[in-house]
Amino acid sequence: MKEQKTTSSQAEAQSRVWNTSFLDTITYENFQYQGRVLYVGYISPSQRRDLNPFAKILRLVAYDTNDKHMIWERTFIYEENDMSVYATIAFRLKVVDSILYVFGDMTNGVSASWLFALDAQSGQDIWQHKGPGGTNMTIGHGIVFLRDTQLHALDGKTGQHLWSYAHMDKRDSLENALAVTSDAVFLMGASLDMENANTFVRCLHLSSGEERWNMQLNSMRSLFTFKSLLATENTIFAVTNSMKTGADVVYALQAQNGALRWTSQEGIYSQPLLVTEDVLYLSRYEYVTELNTLTGELLRTRELKGEGSGQYNFYTLPDHEVYGCELMGTLSAFDIPNSKIRWSASKSLPLSIGTHITIDKKSVYMTTMEQDEIVALDRETGVEQQYLQSKNDKGEIIQIIAVG
Repeated sequence: MKEQKTTSSQAEAQSRVWNTSFLDTITYENFQYQGRVLYVGYISPSQRRDLNPFAKILRLVAYDTNDKHMIWERTFIYEENDMSVYATIAFRLKVVDSILYVFGDMTNGVSASWLFALDAQSGQDIWQHKGPGGTNMTIGHGIVFLRDTQLHALDGKTGQHLWSYAHMDKRDSLENALAVTSDAVFLMGASLDMENANTFVRCLHLSSGEERWNMQLNSMRSLFTFKSLLATENTIFAVTNSMKTGADVVYALQAQNGALRWTSQEGIYSQPLLVTEDVLYLSRYEYVTELNTLTGELLRTRELKGEGSGQYNFYTLPDHEVYGCELMGTLSAFDIPNSKIRWSASKSLPLSIGTHITIDKKSVYMTTMEQDEIVALDRETGVEQQYLQSKNDKGEIIQIIAVG
């Protein structure tokens, strides 16, 4: 089969693809190609007598990616009254438009969440927000989205509250899938009403949070194990999987009004990777499936397996390069349209993939399983280029990384 060349019309179609996620995963906001700063978060237990003995301390350091010298350093202390040794914090780190967002969510016992917005160049505070525990954060088109029992939108530059969408008031469960375009927010979820269980996609105005349309995808009386979403200027691709049948199904909806364009046959696909003018590429584990974007017709399903188990979590970059992370295995770089694995790195990855891998123009940065060093891999070859060592004598581990 001849290698597929990306035409100008295909490149234009690809450039209008938007997706993000509340999952601890790689999204577009991880990648700022003009950046030359590596941000590293080290976590260590409290050793100060004036703090709760179970408090968590995050030391955030900005390094120059060229010579690895420290540009600035900040320390954040996370503590709540009555917190115990069982308290844990999940961290996320993102750089968008020269703003560094540091998000932490404390669970197990006492819970709370913190979001700090810093000037990425100086590390100085711009704004901060504290909320309840069990909250997730993501960013799209300069707006910060926080999800608890409601979906909240904050201005990314000022922290000003823009709107809230009370999805739980409708007895709905909002899933991790989220797509944000220049004027709309697309949500995916499921009804909690078992008498009328269904999966839905909803469209909200980006500026006001007002609901524009609500499309019910099916009326099967069963829950769904996952849901994923990808948006282009004209089409929304929504993927669901049924615990009842085990079937994966893709729905193509019109972005303007939610009208159904087509429904795929059942197949092996859970995560949309990228879309060209003619082909929608989806993945599940080591399999990549191609569907016709206009009709939903199944074109082919292929197996891509590197040096490890082959059960990948795939991540698509803004320039449409695709990487696959194997659980406790390898990191591989893929040429998806031409069914090629460009390279595989045999470095073990942590369980929490998304906060432990980031990228700049030349290198892919990742932490090792032990979280005691950062390895930089050449994007073209996968060859190890450099690393940063964690200071284990202080009891620190590398918790989060990002490039900006």
